[in-house]
Amino acid sequence: MKKAVLLFVLIVAQLSGFGQSQSQRVLFVGNSYTYYNNMPQIVANLALSLGDTLIHDSSTPPGYSFVQHVNNSNTLQKIGAGGWDCVVLQEQSQKPSFPMAQVEAEVLPYAAQLNNLILESSPCAQTVFYMTWGRKFGDAGNCPAWPPVCTYEGMDDLLYERYMLMAELNNAVVSPVGALWRYIIDNHPGIDLYDPDGSHPSESGSFAAACAFYAVLFRKNPATSSYNFILPPAMAETIRNAAETVVYNNLEQWSVGLFDVTSSFETSSTTVGPMEPVVFINLSTNANAYLWDFGDGNFSNDENPEHVYESAGMFNVQLTAYNDCDSALSSAQIYLIITSIAEIVSPNEILFYPNPSSGDVFINNNGPAIRRILLIDGWGRTSEITDNLVDGRPVSLSHLHPGAYFLQVYDVHGKVSTHKIIRTR
Repeated sequence: MKKAVLLFVLIVAQLSGFGQSQSQRVLFVGNSYTYYNNMPQIVANLALSLGDTLIHDSSTPPGYSFVQHVNNSNTLQKIGAGGWDCVVLQEQSQKPSFPMAQVEAEVLPYAAQLNNLILESSPCAQTVFYMTWGRKFGDAGNCPAWPPVCTYEGMDDLLYERYMLMAELNNAVVSPVGALWRYIIDNHPGIDLYDPDGSHPSESGSFAAACAFYAVLFRKNPATSSYNFILPPAMAETIRNAAETVVYNNLEQWSVGLFDVTSSFETSSTTVGPMEPVVFINLSTNANAYLWDFGDGNFSNDENPEHVYESAGMFNVQLTAYNDCDSALSSAQIYLIITSIAEIVSPNEILFYPNPSSGDVFINNNGPAIRRILLIDGWGRTSEITDNLVDGRPVSLSHLHPGAYFLQVYDVHGKVSTHKIIRTR
């Protein structure tokens, strides 16, 4: 019986635009924490230094909260204009650190409302929550009634927790400026990130925020830039390197890329017979449509197609996964080799038993003496069996991983037969 051995020899990584020059349209919705030092323009300048373009607009009235933004005509007009790649949402600096019941009533519903408005006008936009930082000496005004905010660390811990929650509830990502500030404060205390009021960002604080945003919006490493804003070069380099450590090296932690379309696949088996279909298993994420190119001139839009190859050869299989906003491509080079597999033997042929086997198999040979045996794995790699090739003697399989293998047997007269064996656990 003829069998076709299907060998995957190369998986090509998903194609991505990241790493190339990019242009991003971003709307910043917040307050003076965003407005101070014109932070969005610092992001734009940092992007430009690395060949990227940030087109940005803002709605940042002083002290504004989400509940005020959902009723602000300027904010609503800018969101409603649409065409944004990302919209950044920054809550009033204290409110996310308040008791949870208050956050559930005064913050979370309006974060959701703003996110919904964004998606209505820009269905393919990504909402980005701007994680802010604890005040330098805590929130003195709310400390008596809510002790957790009496210190910078306590207030900052709550802001971290609540911004991560907002992102989770809204399928959004986080720009972890507060986490970056925490790292710099702990590891580089000589860099003062605060304005003299102990709340707003200094020039170095805004530069840190911009580095975090560049990493999140462009998925590139800000440490590769030489842009210093107005800071001493050594200080700017320290901040850029900190952003690499906290943000760029941990993009998955901040959900960056979590909602992208990805494309990947595998097959259910490495062996098929003539006119027997290869089953392709789709492992793509965040997609709702697919295009398969089987490399032989045939195509399919099925999610998990089956395909019959009519001849042996090398085929470049490609899968493009889509949703309404994006697409991703993956490919694999496969070799289809026709080989002779003797799976049904007569009393006059060689038999290996037990099969399947978790250890040794034994030879039952009613024909000419065996000269050599080659072991072939599912990737086409060969090795020679060196055990005694005598009837009734064991052939050791204990060193093999579980799976299907082929034993290619050569007798003393030059006849070759191939036998499929299964190694179990």
